[in-house]
Amino acid sequence: MVTIKKIVILLVATVLAGNCFAQGFYFQPVFKNRISGGAIFSFFGKDPHVAKNIKPLFGFSVNYNCEIELVDNTSILAGLTYSNQAVQFNGYYVAPGYTYLFDETFPYTHRLRFQSIQLPLAVKFNLNLEEDNAYTPYFMLGLGVTYLYSAKVTVVSDSTDNRVYRGITDMGFENHLIHKKINTFAQGGIGLQKNMRKKERALFLEFIYKMDFSRLSYTGFENSNNVHLRNSSVSVNVGIKF
Repeated sequence: MVTIKKIVILLVATVLAGNCFAQGFYFQPVFKNRISGGAIFSFFGKDPHVAKNIKPLFGFSVNYNCEIELVDNTSILAGLTYSNQAVQFNGYYVAPGYTYLFDETFPYTHRLRFQSIQLPLAVKFNLNLEEDNAYTPYFMLGLGVTYLYSAKVTVVSDSTDNRVYRGITDMGFENHLIHKKINTFAQGGIGLQKNMRKKERALFLEFIYKMDFSRLSYTGFENSNNVHLRNSSVSVNVGIKF
C-alpha cells in the first residue's frame, strides 16, 4: 500500500506541476471527470515449452480519469482503472501427489483470471474544438503503472476431467518495478466524443491499446508452474465526460 500511495502522490504532483506551468503561460486549466467501462480483448504471447492452446477469455474494465484541459486541443488524462482479464491454456501441473513428464503432452487445462489496478497517465489530442463541433475525434498517448493484486486459477486434468486445484495462485511480472506485482505499460488510443455543448458534457466511445513492458510470470500455487506470457490488450470503452 505504501508503494501505491507513492504512485498516487507522483501523479498528483504531475497534475499540480502542469497546473502551475499552464498558469505561468496565462492558461487557466479546466478540470473534467471521465467515467467509462467496457470489454477487454486480450492478446497473450506464446510460451511453447510449457504451454499451448493459449486462448484469451472474457475481460472487462472500469475507468475513471480526470481530464485537465490545458489548451484548446490538448488535455492531460490522469486516472484509475480496474482491469479483469483471463486466459486458458494447456500446460503442466506440479504438486504433491501429481507427477508429470516434459513430453509435450501438456496434460492439464489452466483457466487463469487476474485482476489489476492501473494508474494511467496520457496526453489527449482533440482534432477539433469541442465548443464549436457536435462531434470531436481524438487520440491519446501515454504510460501507466499496473499493480497485479489478485489471481485465481482452476486446473483440470485432461485425462480424468478431475479438478486438481482451484483457488488463489502466485502471479507477478518477470521484470518488475519495485515489487514483483508492479509493472509499467504503454498505451495509445483513438476515440469519438459526442459534445453536449449546452450542458458542458459529452458522451464518448474509445479504443485503447495497452502493452505491458514485461511478461506475466505465472508460478502457480506452491510453485506448481513456471509460465511466462506476454500481455497486451484492446479495451472498448463507452463513457461520459462531465
